[in-house]
Amino acid sequence: MFIASGIGPFSGQAVHFQYAAPEGSDYAINRYRREIERHYQVLDTHLVGREYVVGDSFTIADISSWGWLDRISRVFKDIENPFENYPNLQRLFNKLDQQSYRPV
Repeated sequence: MFIASGIGPFSGQAVHFQYAAPEGSDYAINRYRREIERHYQVLDTHLVGREYVVGDSFTIADISSWGWLDRISRVFKDIENPFENYPNLQRLFNKLDQQSYRPV
C-alpha cells in the first residue's frame, strides 16, 4: 500500500508539476519533490537487509516499485544521478531490471 498510496501518487504529481503544469507552479513542484524525496528515503531505508520490498521473495510490490524506479529520472527532473541518495533503490532496480521476469 505504501507504493500505491505514497510513491505512486507523489511521483505522478511531481512529474505533472515539473513537466505539464503551467509556469509558476513552484510551490507545487517544491511540495511534491520534497514528498517524493521523503517517500523514496523511507523505501530505501526499508530495503536495508532485504533482497526485495517484502523480504526474500519477488512480489507485486517489487513490480509496482520497478515502474517508478524505471522513471526516476523524470520524477527527479534535472538530477544527474537520481539514485545517488538511494543506494538500496538502485540495487533493487538493477536486480529487477536484469531478471528474466523483467516487467514491461
